[in-house]
Amino acid sequence: MIQLIWKIWPKRIKCDPISHGNILSEVSMEPDQQAAYEAEAESYFDSIRVPFEQTLRATKLDYPKFFARLAWLSGFVGVATIPLLSNRVIASLFHTKSLNFLGKSYEIQPLAVEVFIWCAVLGPMGFGGIARVISKGRELTRAQKPLPPYQMAFALSYAIKQELAHFERNKMELHQKEIINLWAKLLTYLRWTLDLSLSVENASFHRLPPPTYLVAPHALLIAQTFNWEITEQSAYTVIAGLNLLHSRVTPRLSNGRDLQSVTNILRRLGNFLYTCIPEHRKDSERALWGYSELHGCVDALCKLPEEAVTPEATSAERFKAFFAIWAGVFTHSHVVVAFFAWWIVFQALFGALAAIAFHYFANLAMNSEAMIGLIGGPIAAAISMVGITRKIQ
Repeated sequence: MIQLIWKIWPKRIKCDPISHGNILSEVSMEPDQQAAYEAEAESYFDSIRVPFEQTLRATKLDYPKFFARLAWLSGFVGVATIPLLSNRVIASLFHTKSLNFLGKSYEIQPLAVEVFIWCAVLGPMGFGGIARVISKGRELTRAQKPLPPYQMAFALSYAIKQELAHFERNKMELHQKEIINLWAKLLTYLRWTLDLSLSVENASFHRLPPPTYLVAPHALLIAQTFNWEITEQSAYTVIAGLNLLHSRVTPRLSNGRDLQSVTNILRRLGNFLYTCIPEHRKDSERALWGYSELHGCVDALCKLPEEAVTPEATSAERFKAFFAIWAGVFTHSHVVVAFFAWWIVFQALFGALAAIAFHYFANLAMNSEAMIGLIGGPIAAAISMVGITRKIQ
């Protein structure tokens, strides 16, 4: 419990923050001094921009999602071999029970059984289970190099603030998309910094967390258990206020409303996080300024009204969204994802054409040349389409 509270009131203050909860409301500082501290924080952000960008790139590629898609693809290939487990289907399609590949003869049905086991059973277990967990663990390791979580939380708050300024000037959708991406990472880093409860299961650097996500769930549980809302109201207000970040700020970043208030919240939060960096903890005046900024952030959060719940999408809207997502896969920024999308389409097309040909022309036989064409044709077509889409973009 003490460790969790100390994450919000670090040890550099020579007083008991719990028993002196009103000290923050009594802090008064000259405007020039406040401006100097804020300029110092801005300058510090500029000084760590290079390692910040390096750490940001380390969490940019969504490898866990990539392995999940490989698991889906593997399962799809395995399910596609189910019809070949029947001798009647094999006889109808190929008019033979074996095929020749590179001078060797293979029985179709045993080969289909092996493909089914490897792709439909072992493939999803490997890619979707083991590989995905390992990749998420490595992602957590990369996410704290070269900047540790507390510095990344500070830097992300300032980066979002700057993106908000760009968005308010020109209303470009590109800036809004970048804001959401950075905000998802900030929520994760805040939980990592404030609560020490981040794990592979609740870490997400690539998408917004669910509505029930809190940045300090353990601290809130302790505050509620010991009834701090009455006994330690100042501490409870800070903890409960920080846990409103996702529910109050995320809808406004998504719809572009109350951006001035959101910018003020992120500015004050970033100033507090700046004073939490170890090399800045010796200056007690700077620390008190940081605590006053934290209370200002919480006050601003509590004043924001709750956003109305977005109505559930209709069937037509869900279909359009689903179609837009799949259409975007073919021009995905990750070349491997785009390649697999095109390959699935061409492989299905080539497979359907081959099945029709072998069914209606009994004199055709599946030999090594036909097999190479059936495998290599979709690959070549997919590579070509990826290159064409890259040039068009």
